[in-house]
Amino acid sequence: MRNDHAVGNPMETVREYARAVPLVDDHAHSIYRTAPGPREYAECLFLTGDEIMLPELGGTVPGRLLARDIMPRFAEWSGVPTGGTGPAGYVMRQKELSTDDRRKWTETLLRGTGTKAWILDDGCARDSLLPAGMFSDISGGRVYRSVRLETVGEDALRATGGDPEAFATTFRRLLLEENKPESTVAFKSIAAYRTGFGIDWNPPDGLALIRSVRTALGKPVPRVDDPLIEAFIVSEALKAGLPIQFHVGFGDSDARPADGDPTLLGPLIDRAAELHVPIVLLHCAPFERQAAWLCSLHRNVYMDLSLTMLHAGPRTRDIIERTLEWCPPARLLYGSDGIGVPETHALEASVWRTAVGDVYARRVEEGFLDVREACREIGMLSYANSERLYMLEEHSPSTGH
Repeated sequence: MRNDHAVGNPMETVREYARAVPLVDDHAHSIYRTAPGPREYAECLFLTGDEIMLPELGGTVPGRLLARDIMPRFAEWSGVPTGGTGPAGYVMRQKELSTDDRRKWTETLLRGTGTKAWILDDGCARDSLLPAGMFSDISGGRVYRSVRLETVGEDALRATGGDPEAFATTFRRLLLEENKPESTVAFKSIAAYRTGFGIDWNPPDGLALIRSVRTALGKPVPRVDDPLIEAFIVSEALKAGLPIQFHVGFGDSDARPADGDPTLLGPLIDRAAELHVPIVLLHCAPFERQAAWLCSLHRNVYMDLSLTMLHAGPRTRDIIERTLEWCPPARLLYGSDGIGVPETHALEASVWRTAVGDVYARRVEEGFLDVREACREIGMLSYANSERLYMLEEHSPSTGH
C-alpha cells in the first residue's frame, strides 16, 4: 500500500482496495446448464417461483440492484438498450440470447466478480446445474466442494433396497465416497429447512434410528426430515473433521426461519469444538446478531452474510457493522449463495465490495483503524479467512476441462 495514497485520501484508498481485492466465495452454487427462463430468474433473484410477479418485483431490492448494476452493463455489452424495460424485460432478453452469447455474458458476469476460488454446494438441483469443472472453466476461478449431507442421506435411503438396517452402513460408505480429498473442503446441512435446530443432536440409538429410517422409507419419496436421521448424518460428518456449514435464517419458500435461530445449535457447537470441527453459519438474516454472538463465544464458529446482501442492498453496510460489533474479523467470511443465474453471484460481489469498503472507510475516518489495518481486515474477510478455514492450499480444486 503506497503511503502517499493513504495520506492523500485514506478513505478512498480503502474503498479502492475493497473494489479490487480478490474474493473467495465460501458458499455458492453453480449455474443452470440450459438458458434459464422467467421462473428460474424469479426463484434465484427473488426467492419466489411465481414468474407472474416479475414486473412488481422490479421494486424490490434485488430488482433495483439488477436495474442499477446489471442492466446498464448488459446494454453496453450487447448494444441493446434495456432502459425502461425493468427486470421482466431484461429476463426475456436473456432467453433470446444465442448459446454462444449466453456463455459470453455469463463469463463476463462471473469473471467480473473478481472471485479466485468458489466453494460450491453441489447437492442442490444437481441435475440442473453445471458440474464443477465447467463452472470453473466459465468463471475462471478454482472450484471446491461443500457436500450437502441431506442429499447424501437421501441417496443412502434409496440405496438401502428398502432395508432400514442397511441405512447407517450405506450412508457411511457414500459419505466417504463424497469426501474427495482433492476437492471436498466442507459439509453442508439444511437442517433449518428439515427439522429445525431445536433437536437432540446426540448420536441416536441404533434401534431408534432404524425405526425412523423405516418410516422414511415408507413415504412415496424418501426424505431426510426426521430429527434422529438428521442427528445421525451430522454426527457422522463430525467424525471427518471438515467444517460443517449450516443454513441459518431465511431462504426460499420452504425455509422455517422460526426454527433456524443458530443459538439452538449450542450443544452441537460444543460437541464440534471437542472434536476441533469448525461450524459455519450461512446467510444468518434475521439472526446475524445471534450468529455474531456465537462467533464471539466459540473458537470454532464462523459466519457469512451470503444471500443476505442481495436482499439488504445498500443496508448491507449496516448489517456488516452490526455483525462486527460481536463477530471477530477473523470469523466473518465472504459468501454469495449465488445460484442458477450469474446475476446473483455478480450482485452479491458488487454489494459486498461497496459495503465493506464503506464500513472500513468510516473506521479510518473515525480514527479507529489506519489504512493498512483497514485493508488487512478487508482482505481477511474477503478471502484470507476462507483460505485458512477450509485449508484451500491443501486441496486440488476443479479448474475446468
